Amino acid sequence: MRSTHLLLPIVTTMAFITGCGTPKVPPTPLAHVNYRAINPAWGNGPPRAPEEVKLFTTSRPTRHYSEAGILEVSGDGDLIARMQNVAAQRGCDGLILLGSNNVVEHTPVYRQEPLFGDRDRRTIETGGYAYTVRGERGTCIVWTESPTEKRTADAVKR
Repeated sequence: MRSTHLLLPIVTTMAFITGCGTPKVPPTPLAHVNYRAINPAWGNGPPRAPEEVKLFTTSRPTRHYSEAGILEVSGDGDLIARMQNVAAQRGCDGLILLGSNNVVEHTPVYRQEPLFGDRDRRTIETGGYAYTVRGERGTCIVWTESPTEKRTADAVKR
């Protein structure tokens, strides 16, 4: 019985220090894909397999192309693969990756306290938490010449 009296203050103190509730974890952002056509004449071709969409990261394509649309993707997981899937659905031949588009979100925590008596109250921000939503940007492109036209044009130049 005596050992229970000794443990009770220790357990109560530990519960007070660590908190009794669950920790506040920022919500997992949902995957979001935004495609905006910038040259409708070249966009929305026949869908293709995502593996057929060529990725360009450090250099531009050497073939002639037209920019069909801008892609922005945010969320968790493989964002570049998600962009490549959307580009394939839109019928794009390639995807020029423009870089990351991360956003830091802040979720405030509020409390209300009395201002004058019990009827008037004011809301005060008492803190909150921040988290980063990962994002990527890219340009969806389509070739403006077929591969055979490209070879013929190269042969004429020589």
